[in-house]
Amino acid sequence: MLNLNFILRSSSTDLLTLLLPKSFRFFFLVIAGVMMVGIVSDGGGLSGNTGPLVIMTICLLCGAYYEAWFFDRGNRKIEQRFGLIFLFKRKIISMDDVEGVQISGFTTGSEKPVATDKKKFFQKEFVKLTLITKIGKIHDIETISGRKHDKITEKASTIAEFCGAPLITDSTHGL
Repeated sequence: MLNLNFILRSSSTDLLTLLLPKSFRFFFLVIAGVMMVGIVSDGGGLSGNTGPLVIMTICLLCGAYYEAWFFDRGNRKIEQRFGLIFLFKRKIISMDDVEGVQISGFTTGSEKPVATDKKKFFQKEFVKLTLITKIGKIHDIETISGRKHDKITEKASTIAEFCGAPLITDSTHGL
């Protein structure tokens, strides 16, 4: 399965970045390239290849997907960018407005936390990394499988320490 876990990078002492891995983009671009080679080598032209063209276009758009978080301590701002590489939306949050960085767990198919021994077959645990502002606005950064909670806890503590904000954990899921 293709994971969409962010990679945490420290570009300088005042800049921390969360990015999608390059392998994510590479995966979809390779599929689109293989399909393009198949369409061209087929010799039938583009007219009879509507299905492969649609799939190739979807793969190109998936390969162009862009999402990143920039934590800039020098300018005291946090910037989220999401969209396509060439067309993305920016959301800027003042670092001074951050109340905390939260890690919380949840189980699919349930409104309340479910103990591991009482989960049904289809229910899976997930862990969410969230940025909470002083006015109560919630900004979800990343959601991953509950089995990888150590990775997200490490990211959350790094971000919280970098921003000078407290790390809030959800004790109901053993985080």
